[in-house]
Amino acid sequence: MKNTFFVCFLCMLSGIVTKGNAQENATIAPVQLEQAYKLPMFADCKKAKDAKACLRKQLDEHTIKNFKYPAEARDNGIQGRIVTTLLFTKEGKIVIKAVKALGASNNLKILEDNTRAIFENLPDVQPAEDKDGNPIDVVLDYPIVYRLH
Repeated sequence: MKNTFFVCFLCMLSGIVTKGNAQENATIAPVQLEQAYKLPMFADCKKAKDAKACLRKQLDEHTIKNFKYPAEARDNGIQGRIVTTLLFTKEGKIVIKAVKALGASNNLKILEDNTRAIFENLPDVQPAEDKDGNPIDVVLDYPIVYRLH
């Protein structure tokens, strides 16, 4: 049985703005990646002509480099789609906000744990910015499909 996996790239960005005093926080509805003014950027992307493609490439390469199909999952025929929600902070850190299986009919915790481990050592980034050049927090959903062949 050959082990394979598929990496998909889906993004949803969101931010927080402050109106009036500090107690009046309003949440901006998530926007599509194409609507962001400036994306978070890994160091290797600073000279890239296409920031979105470079961000995708860096995340894909990191995932492939750090991916290992869990032996227990492989031995038991466990497959599934796991989505990791990453928060790129305005300080340039990457925080794992959630890791969850989609459409799971059985417990895919082993795949969720494996996926979390993949993203725990992402390097810092240059923060995303709004149109005024202010750093902002953005959220990105990154799915991985575990499939045995």
